[in-house]
Amino acid sequence: QEVYNFVDLLTQKRGLNTYAFGGLVRDIGLFSIRDFYSDIDLVVDASACELEEALMFLPASCSIQKNKFGGYRVLKQNWEFDIWCAEDTWAIKNNFVPYKGIESLLDTTFLSWDSALFDLKRRKLICHEDYLTSLVTGKIDVVLRNTPNELGSFVRLARAIYSKGAHNIGPKAVETLQSGLETYCFKSIMDHERE
Repeated sequence: QEVYNFVDLLTQKRGLNTYAFGGLVRDIGLFSIRDFYSDIDLVVDASACELEEALMFLPASCSIQKNKFGGYRVLKQNWEFDIWCAEDTWAIKNNFVPYKGIESLLDTTFLSWDSALFDLKRRKLICHEDYLTSLVTGKIDVVLRNTPNELGSFVRLARAIYSKGAHNIGPKAVETLQSGLETYCFKSIMDHERE
């Protein structure tokens, strides 16, 4: 209910086109909503001013902090939301992916399993044609190797393999695994995972 109320505030009351992005969509597809306990990534197809204005209408009980990427972390009761403007997505802002509309975000993710948006206003899944089949068959690959956190991304790929059921590993993912194992010592990898 907390999540619904927050999303409703953005999509209905403030009129923002808001999308669930990445992990929430993936984990619901893999495990169902009951097993989702992570933070929630939301992206809006709006200007920074429109987003800031919408956040001003949140209840005083919400904690709002600006993050280093230009988005916001909102703490609302038991949930953490990361929310940002589509054109401020790291890969778009750093010219790795041109912005041609909300679907451009599908090419900005590190893992193919994160390459999905759910349009919260229209209740529509936006993804590549093979996305759902890849989740069902355990097929995973790397979409964009450029990332602001290489070790974190490597650990996410490893986690998908050892705890989320990925077993059909694409060529870019294999290259990333090989490179990561050559670059990072076991202690660094495990320390990052524990964090």
